[in-house]
Amino acid sequence: MECRGPLTKSCPLLPLLLLLLLPPHNYQGWALRQIPPTQGTQDPPAVHLSNGPGQEPVSIITFNLTKITKTSSSFEFQTWDPEGVIFYGDTNPRDDWFVLGLRDGRPEIQMHNHWAQLTVGAGPRLDDGRWHQVELKILGDSVLLGVDEEEVLRLRQVSGPLAKKPQPIMRIALGGLLFPASNLRLPLVPALDACLRRDNWLDEQARISVSASTSLRNCTIKSQPGIFFPPGTRAEFSLQGEASSASFCLDGLWAQDQRLDMDRALNRSQDIWTHSCPQSLGNGTNTTH
Repeated sequence: MECRGPLTKSCPLLPLLLLLLLPPHNYQGWALRQIPPTQGTQDPPAVHLSNGPGQEPVSIITFNLTKITKTSSSFEFQTWDPEGVIFYGDTNPRDDWFVLGLRDGRPEIQMHNHWAQLTVGAGPRLDDGRWHQVELKILGDSVLLGVDEEEVLRLRQVSGPLAKKPQPIMRIALGGLLFPASNLRLPLVPALDACLRRDNWLDEQARISVSASTSLRNCTIKSQPGIFFPPGTRAEFSLQGEASSASFCLDGLWAQDQRLDMDRALNRSQDIWTHSCPQSLGNGTNTTH
């Protein structure tokens, strides 16, 4: 079974897997840090960045660059997914665009404009399930990327003043692209299973409009190892049943080297139900998948 993302509808066993996974004390040898305090009562809920397996953004924000006085953006970000688009920006999708994404868990910038055409990655891995603060600034002809209040990348002579762009309207798309993925300088899977909160994009006074996808979702599932199933993840389960029957008994279920507690899942959800299987199935079969 292959699944991508915590809310994938095409995977019928996924709700069961999410309920069955027991929260571990550590992950790959390091102790999980306490996630920073949740948003205050005035903060909107965290937004899920993915619309599914495609590249459609979850939100598009437009700005009038002639009114820009603030040239930085910041947000808090959380994911277990190692690859995808965090946000895309452009004034012209043919010759003036910018992408911030993840590749192998680390930040990557792709940029194409009059001053520079480049792809560069830098900084720590962010696919560890913790909340990270990310900030992007334009200072003169430079672009600065900061992670958790530390500058991890500075690109010089790659930009000009935003207010003097030939096209005065800038679009920022969250969680997707506004052109075909084949137009990227280096191929990247756009869909990113991640959560974003406390975001502040450029200058609010210069904002023209905000549009959101009808399928926009909030992040309501607590992050922990096992909540994200990357491509290639397999769940193994043992089935017992009559060879001529369409009914089977689930004998055991494993995911990510953990045996899943079915009784616990039954107690936590009214959407999962079961009945007792016979102690002996006679001429039944025992199959492991």
